[in-house]
Amino acid sequence: MRASLTLEKKRVCAIIVHYDMPKQLLEQLTWISKLPDFASLPIYVVDNSRLESMASYLKVFPSVELIQPPSNLGYSGGVNFCLSNSKVAEHEHALVLGTDVFPQDHCLSEMLSTAESDESIAIVGCKILDRDTGATDSEGGYLCFPFGIALPRKEIRGWNTPSKEFDVAFVGGAIMLIKVAAVRSLGSFDASFFAYYEEVDICWRARLAGYRVVCTSSALAYHTRTGPFSKLPERKLYLNERNRIISSIKNLSTPNLFLFIICEAWYAMLYFSGAILTDQPQAVVSYLSGIKWNLVNIRQISANRTQCQARRVYADSSVLELHRLLGLWTAFSRLRSMSMLRKKRILQVQSH
Repeated sequence: MRASLTLEKKRVCAIIVHYDMPKQLLEQLTWISKLPDFASLPIYVVDNSRLESMASYLKVFPSVELIQPPSNLGYSGGVNFCLSNSKVAEHEHALVLGTDVFPQDHCLSEMLSTAESDESIAIVGCKILDRDTGATDSEGGYLCFPFGIALPRKEIRGWNTPSKEFDVAFVGGAIMLIKVAAVRSLGSFDASFFAYYEEVDICWRARLAGYRVVCTSSALAYHTRTGPFSKLPERKLYLNERNRIISSIKNLSTPNLFLFIICEAWYAMLYFSGAILTDQPQAVVSYLSGIKWNLVNIRQISANRTQCQARRVYADSSVLELHRLLGLWTAFSRLRSMSMLRKKRILQVQSH
């Protein structure tokens, strides 16, 4: 009861970004409607697929309000569109989640408790488990310097879970609690990302601006990984590489940006070698397409970088404490990712 009253007092809402998965959305809404944390919580569903039948689908959930953008804005753009809504903007906190996430009992109240424990905390993540296997999916992570590769905590040697909250470079984008005013002061999410790495970028920008990004192991959610890109591995690879580069350009200081550019050339050679060894020519196309997009849009990226650097409070020497120096090992892990990509393609061909 106390948790529910706290949630109501703090004016928390939930934002669910949806695209063409109405059955899973209904399953998720049915699930969270039974949780005490969501009993009186306003829930805003951003329907990027603009399904005509969506309004009728959601009639059975009185606390749900449908928001339909003029077009498919992706995950980051969809969240921004919702945050620009006056009703949403008046909330202190927003729980942002995809349709493939299922929070557990007290997940939201535990995340809120962490967010309220320190005014400097802008973003809170939780422990995310794979819904099918029960294995750890995410507990936040670090970034590999200087490549900007997102590195989940579970891939760190000697990884363990602290008993309470801990600072991370980024939290899992599947579910995160944001302080609305803080995120809006950062310019909100980068809409150009569309999908993937948007959580890495917003967390990086938040830390540059003097905020903390924290994960709490006492809050738990399950993730199914059945999003719209689950059957489009090359598209996912393209967005990941493209957005990784954008984020690094925007957030690194000028000296470290030059270091990143030099190391990216080395990374490209390793990437191409890995693609050849694993018979993945499409991986090269995805990577080069990401490079091309950055070159074509370099003026806009530079403008965004200027805004980002203007909000900087901490020097890289402080922010990069959560960026592990695991360049060679992490870059080689991309070879493993390519091998897994190849297996996925083979399985998809065989299934048809």
